[in-house]
Amino acid sequence: MQDDQGISRRQSFYNTATRTRQTFVPLRNRHVGCYVCGPTVYAGPHLGHARSAVFYDVVRRYLRSTGYSVTYVRNITDIDDKIIAEAKQCGQDFRSVASENLTLYNNTMATLGADPPDYAPRVSDYLDRIQSCIARLIQKQHAYATKGGVYFASDTCKDYGRLSGRKCAPPACGATRPETGKRGPRDFVLWKAAKTGEPSWPSPWGDGRPGWHIECTAMSSSILDPCFDIHGGGKDLIFPHHENELAQSQCLFGSPPARYWLHHDMVTAKGDKISKSSSGYMPLTSLLEQYPPHAVRFFLLSRHYRRPLDFSHGAMLEAMSGLSRIIRFFKRMEDHCPDLRHPAPRSRQRTLWQRFCYTMDDDFNTAGALQLIFQTIRKYATSGRPAPPSPDARADLTDICRGILGIVPHSIVDYQRRCRESLIRVRDTVERLIASRLQARRTRTWDEADRIYRTLKGLDITLQDTSNQTTYKMGKFTGTVRE
Repeated sequence: MQDDQGISRRQSFYNTATRTRQTFVPLRNRHVGCYVCGPTVYAGPHLGHARSAVFYDVVRRYLRSTGYSVTYVRNITDIDDKIIAEAKQCGQDFRSVASENLTLYNNTMATLGADPPDYAPRVSDYLDRIQSCIARLIQKQHAYATKGGVYFASDTCKDYGRLSGRKCAPPACGATRPETGKRGPRDFVLWKAAKTGEPSWPSPWGDGRPGWHIECTAMSSSILDPCFDIHGGGKDLIFPHHENELAQSQCLFGSPPARYWLHHDMVTAKGDKISKSSSGYMPLTSLLEQYPPHAVRFFLLSRHYRRPLDFSHGAMLEAMSGLSRIIRFFKRMEDHCPDLRHPAPRSRQRTLWQRFCYTMDDDFNTAGALQLIFQTIRKYATSGRPAPPSPDARADLTDICRGILGIVPHSIVDYQRRCRESLIRVRDTVERLIASRLQARRTRTWDEADRIYRTLKGLDITLQDTSNQTTYKMGKFTGTVRE
């Protein structure tokens, strides 16, 4: 394809289905259909949800900037075992739990600057479509009804396991279940029979509720087409969720649901995946109270999407410091270039924009794009003062940093204030903990001293003790606390 200046380029990215880098060619000229698996709203969002929302937000922005129209769908699972369990635990109706957490999710992603999808279908609104897909699978003899509900017959799907590469041995899939009528270890539920005290809906196979995998097949084929361009989600969804989606669609429509499967890796804390049940879990709302949203967004884009992203407070402070360099450059550029907000018409020789596109065409390399921005800043900075960039360069920096990556706020002064507050808040918290540990060591309360040490270590903060003081390090930031 060509960009808006007529420059011929080839966009390519890693396709999970083929395990190779492939040139991107959409089904319809200049239009991209993209479906991303969204959250199960049983709790508030965490950094893993944020990485998904921010990454696919950038993918959509970038594709649109290169001349595509994009239909972006991100589903909401609002009927699920975890939602029902959470509702029982807190004594609420499951609909209220789902609604409250969905509102929190949407508001939090908006705070991170992630634009809402074009469509955000909820499972509860697609029950008729789900049942229609199940009925068709039964009719085509790819599913069977039992007293436990309806199951997909995996052995009727040729090449089951091709997406994940897993042969799906019985221990990985769960054994057969005679009590429910499940026949094969790879079979999975499409419609769950109703359980006492749990929400259910009528169906031709008895009261119940949909299984997880059939939901996405029903919604994506209804809003987009049975076959669309990009199916996205976290790496943890490849098996079994996306594997089962592919099998259902293949048997329903005769083709896989998507031509390209795009999966991002996990957000981790000391190598362990962050989830609500993990030790590194921190509600995203709490994180955004501690750090500026644009700094969190910068952190999420600072590593290639197919690599794990390890969270620590030291890493967040480094992200905040790196983004502040870009912010300061923008501030000086605005001070010295009053036309920045109204740039001149661009010429055909947009060197910075071309380099950015080549970087993003290389498997949506946002980390490389950030490196390009820092290279540009070093090029124009002279003795602490920027040499005036050309009108094209100013326009390109604005388009890249604000329009596509979304990392530079319009209110730079407000961001700088938030950074100062965040740094003071984090350092105050760390230094109070270290002072408490010094006190515990002085009074020989070793259990308390060890507990605080483990807490700080869990925040990726290293300590070095001397006789009457402790020096700490958080990423590139250091400090000393004395008795």
